[in-house]
Amino acid sequence: MSDELHIRRDGRAGRITLTRPDERNRLTAGCCREIREALERWQGDDAVSLIVIDAEGDFCAGRDLGEFLRHAREGGAETAAEVLRCEYRLADRIAQPSKPIVSFLSGRVAGTGVALGCFAQRRVVGNGSRIVFDGCATGLIPDTGGTYLLARAPARLGEYFGLAGVSAGPGDAVCGRLADAFVPEKDWPDLIDELCRTGRLRTVDEAAYPAPDAPLLYACQALDEVFALGTVPEMLAALEAEATEDDSEAALAAEAAASIRCAAPLSMDWTLATVRDLRSSGGSVRDALDLEFRFMRRAAEDQARLDALQTVHSGGDQPAWPHTLGAVPDEALAKMRAPLGRDALMLPEWDEMVVGG
Repeated sequence: MSDELHIRRDGRAGRITLTRPDERNRLTAGCCREIREALERWQGDDAVSLIVIDAEGDFCAGRDLGEFLRHAREGGAETAAEVLRCEYRLADRIAQPSKPIVSFLSGRVAGTGVALGCFAQRRVVGNGSRIVFDGCATGLIPDTGGTYLLARAPARLGEYFGLAGVSAGPGDAVCGRLADAFVPEKDWPDLIDELCRTGRLRTVDEAAYPAPDAPLLYACQALDEVFALGTVPEMLAALEAEATEDDSEAALAAEAAASIRCAAPLSMDWTLATVRDLRSSGGSVRDALDLEFRFMRRAAEDQARLDALQTVHSGGDQPAWPHTLGAVPDEALAKMRAPLGRDALMLPEWDEMVVGG
């Protein structure tokens, strides 16, 4: 077992604790494999009634971008794609109902961490929980199933979270269907102990408090017409107009507009189209994973995109994105959405998937 994880049995529960707090528990390919193997091992263990996933520090700030970039540059696109497949297989496995999973979403939850935590059957948030879909800000997308979660969010939160990359606190996480229960962090140790002792999933529901306010959901409802517009440039113009008003939504509109101006245009166009397609079609987790893998597999062989991602990873200045807002060629978007053929994401057969509550 690596020093990134602590995997063990505790009473009636299988326990997985991420133990890389200095790196905000970013997931490596090896870490993803270990978690998936533990989940599969416990599937056939009658002594394990449920699984608890928590973390030291932030729950998980996403994939280890350094590892992904290193594999893409040194081993090529297919080597990087194998790293992605490890993440996508983990997301797919967590979405299964064979043994209930309870996740404790401490601190920042982003990228692949959203799949690790928000595909669980009970998702617990506390006062310090912050869930963010920041893929477009990095030149990538909300992947490993992120677009599925965005597509099933109420109102136009999917567009708001996915394009603007805003940070959802505990109230917005519960109201946005990203979490099931709000429990103050001080109560988490006792709740985990009770879960391990009894193996009862209902223990989470019994421990839950009323969810806090959801300011982003309220703002999104007020700005519903903005996020229902057809293109990202139209949304940006409407947000900038709203930001000049003297009301409670103006500051949030200004924040969203600033984020959209800085994000990668192709990533935003792809995210908008994919979230809306999944919403209208009622697409499954696997539909989302397949579509997302198409983008990510091609991103791994795009030198300009990798250069921009390296700039983001190193904390440099605003990257020079390959396209400009409102000028993404139709063929560029179509390419990132087209089937991969023999390079497609191949997932094993599981039982019917059940995500969340």
